[in-house]
Amino acid sequence: MYLFLGRLIKSGVDVNVVRSCFVEHPDLLSRKSVENLITVIAFLYNIQMEQNDMEHVLTNYMHILSKHSIKGHRTVCKELRVGKADLCRIIKDDPLELISLASKLEQIRVGREHYCDPRNYLDKTTFLLKLNYIENSEEMEEAMKIFKGRGDQLQERFDCLVEAG
Repeated sequence: MYLFLGRLIKSGVDVNVVRSCFVEHPDLLSRKSVENLITVIAFLYNIQMEQNDMEHVLTNYMHILSKHSIKGHRTVCKELRVGKADLCRIIKDDPLELISLASKLEQIRVGREHYCDPRNYLDKTTFLLKLNYIENSEEMEEAMKIFKGRGDQLQERFDCLVEAG
């Protein structure tokens, strides 16, 4: 808890703001909330957000951010294919984007939706039919297991291999 308070104050959040936030939202004192906020502070520090911007985000959104576990900054940058400066700008523009971009729970939901999306299966089937596989054959079923990726990605890789010779 002392570590958390020290980091909050070091981030520029006024002591009176911290006190009033704890009075309004006593659940912020729970272990999980403190861990989540320490992770948020580290995340903002690692993307090199300026102190006054960190203060703004933490002061205005502390009670919301405390309810979400977030991924590391490197993971988020890699997934979004952006640099730290771009990620910092995105979060400065809309601090709630931090939750939607970095939430661990959101990643699980998105992963399941992607896995179950029937369009991915249809794209792969269409690609294999273009390669003269017979629909619903054993060969096609085996190819469906062997070829990894969506149909459009497979087509791009195939075109690249054909061009290369």
